[in-house]
Amino acid sequence: MSRDSLRTIEKEIALLVRLTTAYSPRFGNLDRSEYLLLSELDSESPLAINTLADKLMMNPLDCKPASSGS
Repeated sequence: MSRDSLRTIEKEIALLVRLTTAYSPRFGNLDRSEYLLLSELDSESPLAINTLADKLMMNPLDCKPASSGS
């Protein structure tokens, strides 16, 4: 597959994700990372954190808990 084809696919996927998350009430106020994590857990729960990180190509050490807002 050519580089141009990959760039086109990447751009179209990014646009699809952006439009889907912007217009679908199902996603609420989730950002893309939160949505991907929760979607993966929804479809394949339970998953160990390292398995989840591998599936989403994330480093589990970079994941930080959300602040409590205090």
